[in-house]
Amino acid sequence: MATFLPVFHNSGLHAGVFAAHAVGASLVLGAGWSPTEVLATLERERVTHLATLTSLIPEVCDDPSFPAASRHLRRLSLALPRVPGELFDRLDTGDFRVCQFFGMSEGFSTSMPTDAPRAMRRDSLGYPLSEADEFKLVEPLTGDPVSSGVGELCVRGPYTLRGYYGAAEHNATAFTDDGFLRTGDLASIVEIDARACLRIEGRVKDLVSRGGEKINAAEIEALLREHPQIEEAALIGLPDPRLGQRPCACVVAAPPGQAPSLEGIAAFLAERGVARFKWPERVEVFAALPRTAVGKVAKRLLIEDLVARDDANEVK
Repeated sequence: MATFLPVFHNSGLHAGVFAAHAVGASLVLGAGWSPTEVLATLERERVTHLATLTSLIPEVCDDPSFPAASRHLRRLSLALPRVPGELFDRLDTGDFRVCQFFGMSEGFSTSMPTDAPRAMRRDSLGYPLSEADEFKLVEPLTGDPVSSGVGELCVRGPYTLRGYYGAAEHNATAFTDDGFLRTGDLASIVEIDARACLRIEGRVKDLVSRGGEKINAAEIEALLREHPQIEEAALIGLPDPRLGQRPCACVVAAPPGQAPSLEGIAAFLAERGVARFKWPERVEVFAALPRTAVGKVAKRLLIEDLVARDDANEVK
């Protein structure tokens, strides 16, 4: 098997190092994060099980060499972000099974067996790794329990840390009064096959606050990616003196040069019943979105770039 995940996260440890060790398998640690390196590793090592980031997969499976390189593949385990339904359907066709999972450096992880129901593999990140794991959802600002819908994921269990060393002040806000670690992830719970399964919906900090209304960036991004002229999308909040933030859609056009207009995006979201306050009020087109070392969209860089661009235009 091969893993292209950081092994200092539990996702990389459980889906890579520990998994291979538990069954006596050979393990290949990915040397880079590029689709080219993934494809070369699949071909060279005749990989049967691959664990990697969801964000790498579209480019990997679009490559003409993918069918041949993946001919030995039996299981594809994908970490965040959640696999879009259309991508899952495209990949999970019988040659190999797609599974999703979640793991954090502080501890808590989810898993699912290869024979898990298709609905579980498609629409969730599975269930806690240990029967002793506990999790709950709370309202991010107040800490009040959330009985349904989306809330901040809070976890505790036998392998989840109980506190950060020498950081009493940070621990006071990082943990609930009853000892649950506040992950900063927005999640929902869906029951599949009599199991409470997790879905990660975004980050608490990945909310755009427009005039006191909270917009879940992941929700709008998922819809924007369904637009026929958008290959990739990131929703960010740009500073606004009156509303606090205004939502801005940063998109990669598909095909290049044919990005939809702001009006076109508004009409697209209106057709899907999205509340007007959630609509982007600005659209910026990029050849590619900047990414962090682990493949996530670097929204901080997008915000800094657009704020600097606006400041320069004001000076002119």
